[in-house]
Amino acid sequence: MNTSNLLSTKFFIPNSSMQAVTRLGLLERINPELLRPLVLVSAPAGYGKSTIVVQWLRQQTFPFAWLSLEESDNQPERFFTYLVAALRRMDDAFCAELFATLQSGQVPQPDALVVALVNEMLAWETPHFLVLDDFHHIQDTAILDALTALLTHQPPNFHLVLVTREDPPLPLARLRARGQLMEIRAA
Repeated sequence: MNTSNLLSTKFFIPNSSMQAVTRLGLLERINPELLRPLVLVSAPAGYGKSTIVVQWLRQQTFPFAWLSLEESDNQPERFFTYLVAALRRMDDAFCAELFATLQSGQVPQPDALVVALVNEMLAWETPHFLVLDDFHHIQDTAILDALTALLTHQPPNFHLVLVTREDPPLPLARLRARGQLMEIRAA
């Protein structure tokens, strides 16, 4: 899968409706928790999950990327190609070798993939954020295992924001106990 096969609109931040309610309480709640490695925004459809994340991102100055997921992204080659492409939108030299490998249709072993991602992320001098919107579409165990490994070895300058309709099968309890998880839920 080469970049000409990537749908560019998957990287677009959704337009915030002019009629969207600005939830100042939620925005204030997110900001003090900024340095958590994982931010989970989980609620049923129509609760304004993406809207609140967009409002929050528009107030920030750090680099961030957005990736809108769909059912067809629940394949390791496709998911990781899009994930690395999203990260390259913040840093166009990021994981060039890994990206070329993914574009050729090869998916490295999960350990090699995580090592490449983490080692390149360590070079970032400022915090970088990646938003994975509609994460509930991802159920593939290879993808989830690799993301679990990434969260386990996540460098302090990378933050992952998952926007989902249901809790993902990731080690949320462990991350919560370690103070590495910030949660925004329907309530």
